[in-house]
Amino acid sequence: MDLGRRFFRIGMEWVSEMLHMNRLRSARTQALFSYSACVVACMGLFMAFMPTPWFSQIAASRGGLLTLRVLGGTLGVLGAPASLVILFGMMTFCAREDHSPTSTKILWFVFFFFTAPFGTLIYFFSVYRKQVQVDDYDPIGARSMETHS
Repeated sequence: MDLGRRFFRIGMEWVSEMLHMNRLRSARTQALFSYSACVVACMGLFMAFMPTPWFSQIAASRGGLLTLRVLGGTLGVLGAPASLVILFGMMTFCAREDHSPTSTKILWFVFFFFTAPFGTLIYFFSVYRKQVQVDDYDPIGARSMETHS
């Protein structure tokens, strides 16, 4: 029983530490979100390509069906975790660190709900990247001014 309480306490301390740290704006997290966004975008393009006549033509060609299956399977295997990463990452950023008004955040969450990873992909490119870039912006002379003070 004591061991369970200890693990619970350690887990709660870890969650508390994660909430106080600014991990959503770190370089590693930005890279993870960027890679996830690229995979989700490729998955969306593949899904948009499927109902076209070119998809059927490629599938009918020699080796085309295997190529499409390998490509689709790879995108499916990579796309599932990438979708979860971008979905939960953008939802967390929107709820905790977005500077937008509450009404805008609510609209984004409704959009996330109905469009799942593709809505968060749009949020990533239209809001997250801009806010992180603006917050990380360092004018050329700002560092030299700080060192001289």
